[in-house]
Amino acid sequence: MGCIFIVYKVENAVTLARKNTPIEYSTTWMIVTLCLIVMIKLPFYMVNFLGVVFLNNFEKRPKLRQSLHECPFLCFRVVTRGLYPDLVQKNVQLNLQTCKNLGMKNFVIQVVSDASIHLSTDENSKELVVPANYKTKNGTLFKARALHYALEPEVDILKPGDWIVHLDEETLLTEDSLIGIINFAVSKTHSFGQGIITYNNGEIVNWITTLADSIRVGMDYGCIRLCMKVFHKPLFFFKGSFIVADAEAEKSVRYDHGPEASIAEDCFFACVAYSQGFSFGFVEGTMLEQSTFTIADLVQQRRRWMHGVLLTALSNKIPVRNTLGPILLTLLASYTR
Repeated sequence: MGCIFIVYKVENAVTLARKNTPIEYSTTWMIVTLCLIVMIKLPFYMVNFLGVVFLNNFEKRPKLRQSLHECPFLCFRVVTRGLYPDLVQKNVQLNLQTCKNLGMKNFVIQVVSDASIHLSTDENSKELVVPANYKTKNGTLFKARALHYALEPEVDILKPGDWIVHLDEETLLTEDSLIGIINFAVSKTHSFGQGIITYNNGEIVNWITTLADSIRVGMDYGCIRLCMKVFHKPLFFFKGSFIVADAEAEKSVRYDHGPEASIAEDCFFACVAYSQGFSFGFVEGTMLEQSTFTIADLVQQRRRWMHGVLLTALSNKIPVRNTLGPILLTLLASYTR
């Protein structure tokens, strides 16, 4: 109905413009342009709407399709600057316990940090400190630099058939998400996968930032699920957490794509993988995260994301057909990822 209304208004405006003075003519066309700008949002909102409406939002809890003994080796990789060692250590212990409660043994939680957090290590938890003088060939920075360092042959701990699960500092695993990851890895249908993250399952610190992140959950249930389940492509965006990746595929794509790929390294990586023909799938289960505590942090976070997506959209290293989604999202003032 909205589209029909816009077409009707544009048609009327064009008819009236022919009879108006030059000033009225210019004003009319300015209004027409503003109406047409609204149409830019339609592809994304249609995909999100279709995902929410036509895909089951109340699926049953996932069940293991294979024995845990047949599960490939999983590396849960957490990248941190080392500024909040207590938070990282606490979440590593919680995630270790979740894995052990499920009965998992063939896994490791690897913390890749710019500065040592003095993590207590054992066979299931490791710490990898990125040397201060480490530089990539293409000058990649920030999180992408650390992720690329973890793939360097001299420090890489993974072999063909292993899988990587990317987590943020504050991400908490659930048994459902672990089952979804194992099922996804065992199936070997897709090289990369993404799942749903929910926020503030415990104490709510800031209602405004919590409500802002509720939009992200809706986008996970809508856009992410439809793109991963139906199209098997990251058409619009890709988050940096709850990524499940075949280790060999990730080593093939890599993260060393220069400074332009260092702000929204997740989105840039996904677009490169998409352009190289890798297939994406949806991972069952949900992970848990916490919203930013202040509005200032929220604004800074969203600004960084917008900047990174813009750099991805404008990059000449990726074919335009593989960045149409990020280009559309860059044009959306309401983009909250």
